[in-house]
Amino acid sequence: CASHSLQLAAAALIAAHAVSRLMAASLMLTQSYVRDDESARAKSVAQHMSPVSFAIALLSVTAVLFVPHAAGISVTALAAAIGAALLMRAWLAWRLQKRLGGYTGDCLGAVQQLSELAFYLGLLATI
Repeated sequence: CASHSLQLAAAALIAAHAVSRLMAASLMLTQSYVRDDESARAKSVAQHMSPVSFAIALLSVTAVLFVPHAAGISVTALAAAIGAALLMRAWLAWRLQKRLGGYTGDCLGAVQQLSELAFYLGLLATI
């Protein structure tokens, strides 16, 4: 049914966006901001993420994940999608640490975009 497919697609978009933002936030928690010049636009925002702030983000994303489940996306498919996003985040974090010694604002954007793409691919692989 077309309306059910539209619900699944909308739910996937919502979940992928939330999960990908969490992947970028996790980078802020685990790595150092490497740009030291004062012209860095993201410096004040991107320099620090407290464990409490990350826990709030994690809880928020967990709540959002009920949307795709309610729309009919299986737990298995969601787990595969989240796993793919986590793998992408882990690979990018390793590359950024090796190459830059941390992250910049542009790196956060790349992690967000690529982990969102990985989420979609993980979801498609299981549907």
